[in-house]
Amino acid sequence: MIPFSRQRPRNWIATLALACATTTALAAALTKSDAEINQRLLNRNGAVQQPVRTRRLRVPSDFFKQEAVHFTKVRVDLNGAISADGHNLDLYGAALMRGNEICNSRAGVRWACGQRAFMALRGLADGKAITCTFKHENEPPKAVCLVGDSNVAEALLSGGGWAKLSDGVTDALYVDAEAAARARKAGVWGDGPP
Repeated sequence: MIPFSRQRPRNWIATLALACATTTALAAALTKSDAEINQRLLNRNGAVQQPVRTRRLRVPSDFFKQEAVHFTKVRVDLNGAISADGHNLDLYGAALMRGNEICNSRAGVRWACGQRAFMALRGLADGKAITCTFKHENEPPKAVCLVGDSNVAEALLSGGGWAKLSDGVTDALYVDAEAAARARKAGVWGDGPP
């Protein structure tokens, strides 16, 4: 029989070797998956973007039958999703920015443009009544929403440059709004935080 003092080092070394091998394999697997994810999520500036996680938009069919739907209270979630009386709204004309999006100026300065865009949207709509009409020709359905007399998407596009024009939108109202923000170098089109 081998004395206890000789068994202990062998078990300790085996346990340590197994722990090191497991840690190395796990680190390699995580590094590979992170690299693959980052490669897929690179934006035009070369910065990594995280996907926006929102609930699937379900618009009741009776909303399309009404000329306008009035919601009493809007809530802007931390991820930038707009919820009106429990219904998740997807704005027509403006692609909302992620709250964690980072912009780069021409001088290479990085700044939290997504956070500024989130604050602008929240200041414009959060806690207020909103009136929307729905466009069902888009998938998912899009909403043209007004807070008072102000079109939310147009205000985000032109007012501060805190949104980008949605893909496929050719309405002059939205195209001109984004062009005005670009010309003024407002918001995300500028060289850094305002």
